[in-house]
Amino acid sequence: MAEDSRMIKIKPQDKTLGFDGTNVERFLADYQLAARLDGASELDMAQQVRFFIRGAEVKDIFETLDGFEPPNWALLKAAMKSHWGRIDTARFTTQDLEELVQGWKAKGGVASVVDFQ
Repeated sequence: MAEDSRMIKIKPQDKTLGFDGTNVERFLADYQLAARLDGASELDMAQQVRFFIRGAEVKDIFETLDGFEPPNWALLKAAMKSHWGRIDTARFTTQDLEELVQGWKAKGGVASVVDFQ
């Protein structure tokens, strides 16, 4: 193996760094910083990110993403954002839901919010 193609092990300063299916943007930023500090390549990042995934269900999903096999960091990062990025963003506020309920209540379709909690 040529010297310039050796894998660089990613060793984050934060030993608790891991991805559990939440806060994907924060995880990716922290992981990429750790990789950069260690001098890791994008190939190194794609091959090693699996060791930072927490939870069997998250691992099962992760292994199906574009860029997992063959390892491609750009594709994998985009797939992670696409899959888990939605979870990080609230689509509706409590106020939006209250207004929806009030609208349907005015039409006689819903009795109260309490009935559906």
